[in-house]
Amino acid sequence: NMDDALQEATSVNEEPLITMGGAFGELVCPHIKTGKFVFFLATAKAGKTWCLYTLASMAYNSGRNVLIFASGDMDKNDNSIRIGHIMSRNDTASDPTHTGVYAYPILDCMLNQDQSCQISTNKVALTDYIEKETQKYDTPEKLLATIPPNYAPCANCKTCDKCVPTWGYEPHDVQYKGWQGLNTHKDISKRRNGKVRFRIKVYPNNTLTTSEIEKQINNCAEIEKWVPDIVIIDYADIMAWEVGDTERDNRHKENTRWKNLRKLSQSKYRPCILTVTQSNRAGYNMSSLDATNVNEDRRKLDHATAVFSLNQTPLEKEYRIARTACLLARGKSASSHKEVILLQAYESGKFVRDSFWRRKKEEKV
Repeated sequence: NMDDALQEATSVNEEPLITMGGAFGELVCPHIKTGKFVFFLATAKAGKTWCLYTLASMAYNSGRNVLIFASGDMDKNDNSIRIGHIMSRNDTASDPTHTGVYAYPILDCMLNQDQSCQISTNKVALTDYIEKETQKYDTPEKLLATIPPNYAPCANCKTCDKCVPTWGYEPHDVQYKGWQGLNTHKDISKRRNGKVRFRIKVYPNNTLTTSEIEKQINNCAEIEKWVPDIVIIDYADIMAWEVGDTERDNRHKENTRWKNLRKLSQSKYRPCILTVTQSNRAGYNMSSLDATNVNEDRRKLDHATAVFSLNQTPLEKEYRIARTACLLARGKSASSHKEVILLQAYESGKFVRDSFWRRKKEEKV
């Protein structure tokens, strides 16, 4: 009866599959749960694979079984290096050609940069906010060279209502440490007693189908005796059409694909399905993407339980800054204007070093 159904439904309290601190974790993790279907929307070269593989690494760190389907432009070796680089510790380069001293963004406060804070331990005010200074220099390394050496970023009270978070820069010496430096997932596996699985399956472009994904999930569960908690697909747009799909209109084929992806999350083993999709042409002229920038068929929005945007202007990319927002979330409020700022360091394998909720200086209490 209805009473029993409601009691059973409300007694289920599924925890997020990923444990991750910072504003990025606060934004994304509540939606990464068993049986959910989540995707990110981004333009080309905006860090889609970096985002997916970072979340895969965090899920593995959180003790979850991860199954990745890579059907993009990277081959088996490229995928292995990318995963190892993301899981690496400290400032490790992926190869000898990407070593050097880089200026990485670090969490700071506008009240520290202009010295209007009464409790800051820093005693040096900058000539202008770092965010504005990015307009004046070609690279963050050149900007870093102009910052007084005795200036110190401060984020000691980042949870305080008066804090207006922003970023500064600090130097990092990135060195290549051989394949051993990219092999830290073995340490994670040891901590988990080898019971947590991390598997990546690589497919040529335009060959992976949702039926193949379902087959491999069932194989893991029924033959290998482990159930994937999170299934990551890099990425859905370049999967093949389903065998036997006789629809002539690609829009309808696209809709069928996304319906099937949602069906995978509702199947017997109820994994969380996580993927990305590329924006339409109009998205390349926008600073921040919204739901109108979905390509091919907007109906894919109807099938997801949560949709996020990845936003980055050319200037932000140069200065290792990105932004993300929740565009849609089933049963919850969402706004493309409520963005989280991501501080990045790709040279060290970090899609997000730190993050904070965007807040304007005039909004301070």
